[in-house]
Amino acid sequence: MAMTKKDETSIVPQNGTAGALAPRAEPDEMDVFGQARPDELILPIRKLVQGVSRAADSKRAGEFWDSLTDAYKPQLRVAILALSRSRSLFAEGSFDQAPVCASEDAIRPRQPIVTPDGEATGPTCNECPFSEWGTARDGKGKGQACRFSYNLLCWDLDDQAVFILRISGTSINPWRRYMTEGKLSNAPAYALETVISSDEQQFVAGKAYVLAFAHGDKLPPQMAASMREQAAAYRGISLGVESVVEEAEGPVGESVFD
Repeated sequence: MAMTKKDETSIVPQNGTAGALAPRAEPDEMDVFGQARPDELILPIRKLVQGVSRAADSKRAGEFWDSLTDAYKPQLRVAILALSRSRSLFAEGSFDQAPVCASEDAIRPRQPIVTPDGEATGPTCNECPFSEWGTARDGKGKGQACRFSYNLLCWDLDDQAVFILRISGTSINPWRRYMTEGKLSNAPAYALETVISSDEQQFVAGKAYVLAFAHGDKLPPQMAASMREQAAAYRGISLGVESVVEEAEGPVGESVFD
């Protein structure tokens, strides 16, 4: 089974999915909006547009598209509030269907299943045959049929709004390098400005855009404290999984179409 992807364009919160605004520190008891809990709100997904994108305008490849507002930005200035890991397995050629198997922690599937081809998934992701390298595209690709993703919960420092950014395929290595640098710096991710942009790269199947991460300035103490409160407000809330197939994106360090 090949792994390609698309994130849902309109999101109905499920299983504690976080919303677009964190709860206010001192909510007005008369304000209905202020009474909304994080798990009741819609959390937009921003994704890097590729030349083969379907939901977003492919003419704006290299920019970031917001699934809720339909707005585009050339780069993102964010504080990173939370991180999760997930996996999604899609049937070959399924461009508008939910994954046949998914894991919200990349450790265990929601439930073991038998695929339409009669193949069983594993009791854990590590034991699953679909997470083995060389299983993509029904064994014709070098990657994993079941795709791994990092899911970042980010606060846009310009828009003052929270969103999810999913990282998979060839964008995983840039994120891991940036995450390693951050770990060595001993500075919390919520207290730093992270600049997320894109790099156009040449692959076997053609050109594609890959995520790029760079450190900005440390946030002022008061803002850093506010971001920590935001991170605490969303702690433990599921960031979900890739839910619908769209464009092809290859395994770490390989062709985006492999």
